[in-house]
Amino acid sequence: MYATFFLPYVVSTLGLLAIQLYRLRRDSSDNRNLITVLSAVLPISYFFFIILSFSSPAAFIDDFNLLDSFHRMLTEDHFTDRLRAFFEQVNEHRFAFERVVMYLIYLVRGEPSPQVQVIIGNLFLFGILGLFHLIFKQTGKPAAYFTPVVLLLFSLVYYENVYWAIAAIQNTSLIFFAMLTAFGLSLQSAKGKVIGLSAALLASFVSGSGIAVWVMGALVIALQKNYRFLVPWLLAAACVVSFYFTFDYTFFPKDRSALWQHPLKNLWFFFSFLGGLFYQDIEHGHAHRFYPDVAASVLAGSMIFIICLCFLVVLATGRLKRETGSLSILAGIILFLFATGAMLVISRPVSINVIWGGEFLSQRYLIFAAVLWAAAYLAVLILVRNTTGPAKGIFALALVGSVVFNLGSYYLYIPKLAIHHATLELDKWYTENQDAMLLSFGAKYEDRLFWNHPTAFRNLLADLRSNGLYDPAQPVDPQIFQAMEHTLEAGIVQPLNWKTALSKKEVVVHGKATNPRVTVTVESTSVQARPVYLILRSDRRSFVLPAVPVRSAPRELLSRLNFWSSRYAFEFREFKFPAGAYALWVVGAYDREGLKPVDTGQIIHLRSEQPSELSTRPVNTTPGAILTD
Repeated sequence: MYATFFLPYVVSTLGLLAIQLYRLRRDSSDNRNLITVLSAVLPISYFFFIILSFSSPAAFIDDFNLLDSFHRMLTEDHFTDRLRAFFEQVNEHRFAFERVVMYLIYLVRGEPSPQVQVIIGNLFLFGILGLFHLIFKQTGKPAAYFTPVVLLLFSLVYYENVYWAIAAIQNTSLIFFAMLTAFGLSLQSAKGKVIGLSAALLASFVSGSGIAVWVMGALVIALQKNYRFLVPWLLAAACVVSFYFTFDYTFFPKDRSALWQHPLKNLWFFFSFLGGLFYQDIEHGHAHRFYPDVAASVLAGSMIFIICLCFLVVLATGRLKRETGSLSILAGIILFLFATGAMLVISRPVSINVIWGGEFLSQRYLIFAAVLWAAAYLAVLILVRNTTGPAKGIFALALVGSVVFNLGSYYLYIPKLAIHHATLELDKWYTENQDAMLLSFGAKYEDRLFWNHPTAFRNLLADLRSNGLYDPAQPVDPQIFQAMEHTLEAGIVQPLNWKTALSKKEVVVHGKATNPRVTVTVESTSVQARPVYLILRSDRRSFVLPAVPVRSAPRELLSRLNFWSSRYAFEFREFKFPAGAYALWVVGAYDREGLKPVDTGQIIHLRSEQPSELSTRPVNTTPGAILTD
């Protein structure tokens, strides 16, 4: 079972919150208080504890595109082919910086480990935090006022960064390089220009939206009235953009007419991106209904936009009398995040009202909203820095809100991390035993990476393995299947240590039922056994599923004082596996006997005229019997 230490973290965080609010009321905050230090160290430490606990050495979806190009970058015979692989286009992005990170990891470890990529990518948060602290110094407020920034940045709102390597090293580093660009420009020196240009160049080849950093830089230079440097900046931008879109680049035609046909609906979409901390990881757009999380995101995004716009206007008109260069960093990151949201809308304009129709935003994008909210909070503190009462109220509201978002994100998304971790761990077994199938990818049995090409993914895995670039461990012990066959052939009597249940949820997309979701739940009736795997066995083949612990409901959490309930489950799409009747086996971890497979005597019918439900069949079981070999 996954250790989370969630309850100790909640109690500690709420305790620190109470002390902070009490000290605020007594007006006893200072810059060297132990409580202030703990309020920053605790969320950072817990965040990286979760990363180390749930990150996996297994690659996930787009990670294989990077592994493919990285492999060719090392093995192609001609320099031009290696250069093409280094700058290879993925959708509209060029991931050159990510390949540099992979190469550095490769030099140290001998392989571009996805798990190390996740860790390195999230380490860029320290750079973002450091630059935010430079801005915070201009508020003149006690260090305790910086706590909401830490809580917003180090949360699981963008939880996909914990297991998805490309998400971690792409979005986090992109934001850091955008802020570093603004930092360099804020110095208004020769050294600063070099820093700004270098960071802008790196941002351009982190992600497609990195191109927006040149627009942001030009606006920051204009705000500084440093027009002499504006010309070389624009020339550098022209060179980078020209190379980006001419060197081995393919333009994908898209219908963007919705931009001018439905401008208001796309404005709501833009605001939902800016206020995305309310955005929940649920299915959006499957039905025309009201989505409260999207509505909250649109409302919050519009408010954040107005706050940041006010700050930019005040800064541009010179009304911040104690203006220093660090405010250019704040202006820069706000402008960049606005531009990033605009590029998202331009790349995928909508023709529906997102509040009622929904629009899918990957959770990894929500890091942009988290950074923007932190920037907006600092902008407000700067605007009211000459006051006492309003600043206290803003800090108290931000502190309580950031604690709610922080704790809520862990409660909501630690279970999803457990599911993804367990699923990715089994991918190696599937690629070896199910014709390059992945448990973590695809809603149908026939789905394969690289657009269902019959051999491309299998050949890539073979090439990576032969060159020592990617070969994660195989977690499933083959002796489990030998024990299953031995049990069936010998008619061994087994104990009924498991209670099983199955549920099916129809997935309705625009009024039409599609590939249903099937959930198998198992609970141990013995304190000496814990389920590890669920195995679907038919006469022709077997499929291994992870038994993932189910999160306790709030009332159960308080009564049991345990984040995990006593139930284990796994959800899959019905068409993920071939049609047939499958015997349900549970592989349990026993205190004295290790892993043991047990036939539950239940049958699961998939893709058949019979409903997807458990049915009972005769099996050699005896309640409470002792396992024998």
